[in-house]
Amino acid sequence: GAAAQTYEHDPSVDVANNANSGSLKATVEFDLASAAGDNQFALVGAFPENATVDATQYTNLVFDLRWDASSPMRAAGDFGFLEPGFRKSDFGQAWLSGFALPAGASKWMGVTLPINPATAGLDAVTGIVLKMWSGDPNTGFTGPATFWIDNVRLIGRTGTTTPSPTLSIEE
Repeated sequence: GAAAQTYEHDPSVDVANNANSGSLKATVEFDLASAAGDNQFALVGAFPENATVDATQYTNLVFDLRWDASSPMRAAGDFGFLEPGFRKSDFGQAWLSGFALPAGASKWMGVTLPINPATAGLDAVTGIVLKMWSGDPNTGFTGPATFWIDNVRLIGRTGTTTPSPTLSIEE
């Protein structure tokens, strides 16, 4: 998207107030007048070591989110509509359930999003995406939006069997 974005580790903000941890801080400069229909951002985080993951083996994407209270709001009284999902190995996206960020998101909120294993392309995902579009001429906004995300994790399906590693000697 055209909204300028800055990402940094913020050691002073952590959902558990752990001074040795911190969270990811994102600042997005929304500008409806200059960006118009491209007034949006997409935060894309790759899995460690650029791993490809079979997301059908997980039930939920879970994370903690906090939105800065001074961020712009829509007339409806929310901070905008957040669209979480996965980046697929072909660089496409597979979206989960998006939601409007309530004014209460200015305090840490736990987010649990179900993963539908029938969603196309989930068998090979390479990261997680958070997207927000604010390009509607009637409801789009302008100004810096700041948020923090912490404890991003996938919850595994129960009742599945992971094969044990095997070791053999080759002569």
